[in-house]
Amino acid sequence: MPTVSRFLVRLAILVAIAYAVMLGLAYFVKPHQGEMTVDVPLDKVKSGSNL
Repeated sequence: MPTVSRFLVRLAILVAIAYAVMLGLAYFVKPHQGEMTVDVPLDKVKSGSNL
């Protein structure tokens, strides 16, 4: 049983580290917001309607 306990403790520590990394990224990394435009050729739109 000590082996299972050690495994669960190590797994809990890894999960806590992953959670802390995600939390840190959510707080400290800000997304860049900007306008984006994409030109779509009319040929691709017409050929895609032949389902």
